Amino acid sequence: MKDKQKRIAVAAVLFIGLAYIVIFNLLYDERAVADTKTNVVYTGSEAITAFQSETATETTIYTETVYIININTADIAELITLEGIGEVTAQAILDYRTVNGDFTAIEQIMEVKGIGPAKFEAIKEHITVGDEAENKTEVIQAEDKKVNLNTASMDELMTFDGVGEVLAGRIIEYRETFGFRSVEDLKNVDGIGDVMYERLAPFAEV
Repeated sequence: MKDKQKRIAVAAVLFIGLAYIVIFNLLYDERAVADTKTNVVYTGSEAITAFQSETATETTIYTETVYIININTADIAELITLEGIGEVTAQAILDYRTVNGDFTAIEQIMEVKGIGPAKFEAIKEHITVGDEAENKTEVIQAEDKKVNLNTASMDELMTFDGVGEVLAGRIIEYRETFGFRSVEDLKNVDGIGDVMYERLAPFAEV
């Protein structure tokens, strides 16, 4: 009789222990699922990866510096970083300054041949006539992947801010000749200086 009671007691202890383990595992699994939904935030130019659902849809947020160009002191390399401004128009801006002196207001740039109201609207947030240009930082959220410099089409390259058909063609020409081994190789492309590189680098990959 005592042996039977002893076996019942041992079985009860084992059952309770097993039940505890099962309950613990269930609670741990629920916590693990919750952790996959936690937003992980980084500072600076690092991406913010947010797992917003059980399927872990990935959203990337970039910090981009918006460079302000002083049109009274900028050279051609700086001016062509402005949207829609190519080398011909950049030279026209320099010629205007030579003949008429410094710009007194950003609206005056519309007096330059090749710059009308539409183009002015596209660049007005990026130009100044002041002594110092204060750069601004903006946060940009993008669902799309970065642009691969070694495989991107002409149209994909032109989605870069400030990259037109001519500069996109130069990027393609460079990769066909040398290939991009790192994003920093963009600096070797004719027309991409330090200012332009800083604008493109966060959105490019190889």
